[in-house]
Amino acid sequence: MKTQKNSKANSEDRLVTDYILSKKKEACDIVDKIMQEFKSEERIANAPLNQLSSVMGTLLERFGADEKEKASDGTLAEIFGDFEDIR
Repeated sequence: MKTQKNSKANSEDRLVTDYILSKKKEACDIVDKIMQEFKSEERIANAPLNQLSSVMGTLLERFGADEKEKASDGTLAEIFGDFEDIR
């Protein structure tokens, strides 16, 4: 009976995983639209500091995650230097 429950749970997990993977392109399209909004000078000028800080922290964390391993000491100057290369 335990094996049957595990099999059912694995099957349900697979359904969820398959669904998420099927929506990957749509999710990327949404991320692209949001990233375009982040480029808006007016939005940035009107955003409260805590929101800008949150966005910056998330971007640094997500897009710079693999850069942490490459950085010698992870100084802020180095991190921003990496982002300058992207521009």
